[in-house]
Amino acid sequence: MNSADLVINTIPAKVVTSNVLTEMKQHAFILDLASKPGGVDFDYAEKRGLKAMLVPGLPGMVAPKTSGKILAEVLSDLLLEQTQS
Repeated sequence: MNSADLVINTIPAKVVTSNVLTEMKQHAFILDLASKPGGVDFDYAEKRGLKAMLVPGLPGMVAPKTSGKILAEVLSDLLLEQTQS
């Protein structure tokens, strides 16, 4: 992740930790779309001067039909996988 200019997180667990943030470029931007509590150590990102935003539910806010359709397709696929195994 040390070469990324943009990081988009969707995992609602701390995966973008202080260790990860330490390695990131100073100008990198982090967009966290995960449900609360998000997956970014926002306190550490702020200390490092990194720009990071937590915007849970953004896909549903800006494109509710499209994001709903994508979720429905993914859930259908997951259910089919479960019934086939």
